[in-house]
Amino acid sequence: MDVDPTSIKGVLAPGPNQAGSVSGLELTGATVTVEYSNGVVQQGQMYRVPNSIYASQLVLKNVAIPTPTLQVLGVPATPAQVASLAQTVRVGGPAGASVQVLVLEGGLYLTGVPGGGYNLTPFLFNTAVAVREYSATVGAGGTVDVPIALSRTNADPSAGLCAITATFKQADGATGPLAPAVVLEAP
Repeated sequence: MDVDPTSIKGVLAPGPNQAGSVSGLELTGATVTVEYSNGVVQQGQMYRVPNSIYASQLVLKNVAIPTPTLQVLGVPATPAQVASLAQTVRVGGPAGASVQVLVLEGGLYLTGVPGGGYNLTPFLFNTAVAVREYSATVGAGGTVDVPIALSRTNADPSAGLCAITATFKQADGATGPLAPAVVLEAP
């Protein structure tokens, strides 16, 4: 399988700023379907390997893990440009559930790409630049507010696009489905 970003179509590998060198981290959120020889089918989403900046994994289990809800407080619609690096996300789900909030800073690098890039859309990025993860526990009311920090690595004008998602994590490290990601552009 080839997962290079289409935005660098027509340029030699590894592309500008290594955009074509996809690590496993960029596969976070990818849906994987496994069909076993007995006909059983399981599906799940990849999630970051703990403390890794290069890998994601999927642990399939016979236990249903719910999908969290996620919203950025004070931001009425996403994707959006925001004025502050400090943001708060509200994650909803079962009381007592352990939550992981992932903030992946990306950048859109197109130097030398024919036509200035291929199939470009607003708030698109083609490489991971930095990653942060925050842990929290859903409160009795079914939500938890998690303070996060966006980033714009080295004040790079091509970076600063931050994808934010969340998942519930079980005691054994298995994670469930990811909340639909929201993208904010850091100031």
